[in-house]
Amino acid sequence: MSFHPSRKEQKKLFSADKVRSFSIYFGIGDQRPYFVETNGPLIGARIKHNMSFFYLNYLAQSGFFFALSILFSPGSLLEIGILALVWIVLMRLTVDGVLNLGCFTVTRKVVSVGMTALSAIVLLYVLANVFWWALSTSIFFMMVHAVLRDASKYKDTSDTEQTSESTAPAAESPVVMMEPKV
Repeated sequence: MSFHPSRKEQKKLFSADKVRSFSIYFGIGDQRPYFVETNGPLIGARIKHNMSFFYLNYLAQSGFFFALSILFSPGSLLEIGILALVWIVLMRLTVDGVLNLGCFTVTRKVVSVGMTALSAIVLLYVLANVFWWALSTSIFFMMVHAVLRDASKYKDTSDTEQTSESTAPAAESPVVMMEPKV
């Protein structure tokens, strides 16, 4: 049995409310946003909290590193440009719905499916090194952030229940600051 999240669950998972601001992500304005925790269980709890709290920021960070890797890889840019040019030429050749190759006639749908398969193979080959560099770099920075960033005072309101002591729900922001327990 496989799990397929519904549209509602996907919207909740990738909601813009889950993207944390730069000031929260980098700890701007916090007194001590980064420090090395030496207690093992607290390190585990910090990593778990940061991974669930900043997951969309980490995803955006990975996309940023992937885009930078492609941008600074001239060979990849050239190969992607050639692939795009081949797509444009083939789509212009099949503007009437078919492509005549001597005695063969190929429909635009078949050309599109073939080019999609060819593009996937070429991009997997071309972007393999770029992908691994981007992935390893983003995982490194993600782990450094998850280990060092103390965001324990921030709680996601969808994860916490409103208590009877709270006077007003935080409707303006899904993130509320929790006072540290003494």
